[in-house]
Amino acid sequence: MEGKGFSVSENKAARSNNYKTFENMISHAIFCASRRNGVAGIIFDNFFGWLLGELQDDLTMVEMTLDSKLIVPSKLFDGYTGKKYMPSMSIPFLAPPNAEWPQRIFDLNTDFDCNFGHLVRARNDERCGVYVKGEERTPLLLCECKYWPRTVDIDTMRGIIKGLNEAWEWTFVLVFCVASANFRAWEETKIGCVNIDSQNGRVEWKYQPEEGDREKLIIIVETGVIGSPAA
Repeated sequence: MEGKGFSVSENKAARSNNYKTFENMISHAIFCASRRNGVAGIIFDNFFGWLLGELQDDLTMVEMTLDSKLIVPSKLFDGYTGKKYMPSMSIPFLAPPNAEWPQRIFDLNTDFDCNFGHLVRARNDERCGVYVKGEERTPLLLCECKYWPRTVDIDTMRGIIKGLNEAWEWTFVLVFCVASANFRAWEETKIGCVNIDSQNGRVEWKYQPEEGDREKLIIIVETGVIGSPAA
């Protein structure tokens, strides 16, 4: 399965009613990135590099840098409660959004060491955009999409956190947006927040809790403004 075929541009006059196109783009990027290693699934670090790559004009696996040094995505979870498994976490080979594999396909997970899973477009009461799950009920990956003409600010983040707390027992979430503001009044002392520019892989911590207080993590992925589907 090849890349999404969407381009990313810097059109500052984008309208907020493009949110459906934006959610479709993110869902398709997740879907494509999950299939980069075949039906065995793909480890989180490689999946995330390809996910950022799906948001490029020219599809390529994106490497991340923090303070000009290369890092792997799972490094962001250092010190976070229950996240020592992230380097070996596997994202399943996903069905298209809201499609369901028949049970005979899921049986291959046990019989032939495959790793099939589902990509779910969430209901309104689930308080996120899309999520990834395997055969178990608990999602592996929660994602929220905010396509607005203004930057995602601290009030928006408060709303995202409130919604997640009401709907899920969550430990980390990916928030996709055009751009995010500086958060000068971060109040959640046990929730980290890190920003990634999808176009260059540059990582910047907005807030990193003290060691011992790292319970949850928000990963913001800035996409830039989406353009039209590529030919």
